Amino acid sequence: MFDGTTKSVLMTGSVGQMAVYSVSDETDDSGKTQTYFESKMLFGINGKYTFKFSDDKQKVVLTNTEDKKTTTLQRLATYEYIPIPSEKPKIDNKLLGAWKCDDGEMLYFNNSGIMYKVMTGINFYFATYNADGKTVNWQYSYKESKPKNEKADYSISGNTLTFDNSRGEFHMIQQRNIAVCIILSIVTCGIYGIYWLICLNDDANRAANDPNATSGGIVFLLTLVTCGIYGIYWCYKMGQQLDTAYQNRGVPAPGKGTILLILAIFGLSIISYALIQDDLNKISAMDGGVQA
Repeated sequence: MFDGTTKSVLMTGSVGQMAVYSVSDETDDSGKTQTYFESKMLFGINGKYTFKFSDDKQKVVLTNTEDKKTTTLQRLATYEYIPIPSEKPKIDNKLLGAWKCDDGEMLYFNNSGIMYKVMTGINFYFATYNADGKTVNWQYSYKESKPKNEKADYSISGNTLTFDNSRGEFHMIQQRNIAVCIILSIVTCGIYGIYWLICLNDDANRAANDPNATSGGIVFLLTLVTCGIYGIYWCYKMGQQLDTAYQNRGVPAPGKGTILLILAIFGLSIISYALIQDDLNKISAMDGGVQA
């Protein structure tokens, strides 16, 4: 599937792989111009190709420029890649919504029995699932083979989902009431503001799928030892993280980094916090998050 710009998805059953592609013209030394299709995937259609459409535009033959192997693609009117869940799936309401692990893996469970899993931001699949509060079972298809079945024991503590004690912990980005956060920051003489800063930082890093970014605790310490100077830079950095988070979800980046920086320079960091939280609330809503 091609989006008409630069992104494509290779689907096999209910398993998909995200990729990027381009179409460009190149002129050789003799002055002849050739149009090329180039795709970057981990497997499948990966490389540079010439291409030719059939007269009815329903088929296209790709020829790899290196090994000259050909691949024929058939246009489809529709493609059903989301499986049909059972009529009465077992649903654990605590599991509903989107969960993200620090290594980038993401899980999403809806209330109709559909599970969506993203692995390292490149490969993903849709599955049907049943969850009884202790164990979740899910099933998905790949090529023409029998459906694949997997299961895992899980536990949920607050905002943390733990799978099998070995698959890592998944966290949900919670939506926070901005007015309450501001009031608590004022009445606690800034103590709650420290906690809020740490949460904003870690949630933004998680939303941007950037597990190697600076942790909230380190951000607070750096802000403390630099007498607030690092905190000003941090506001600008949060704008960049939010831009990445929006772009990862196919939404145009708001580009608030400069505004957040200016507010912080003039001592209005709490307004920057509020703007960051507003964007995180919107991102959480996209991901199926919940109100804290």
